[in-house]
Amino acid sequence: DAMGHIWKFLVADPKKAVDEHFDDIVDDLLIQSGSRLWRSREASCLALADIIQGRKFSQ
Repeated sequence: DAMGHIWKFLVADPKKAVDEHFDDIVDDLLIQSGSRLWRSREASCLALADIIQGRKFSQ
């Protein structure tokens, strides 16, 4: 999981960073899930699954 190690190295508190930018991240992932490129669609759908895991519906 190389990207996970890079992410943790670059961001001091990953959970806080995601929480602060959650809406922007989800907006971009939703746009990319409709991309013409299958790699972008696949990556954005997997990222959406990761980002919503463990969150409540109200979030």
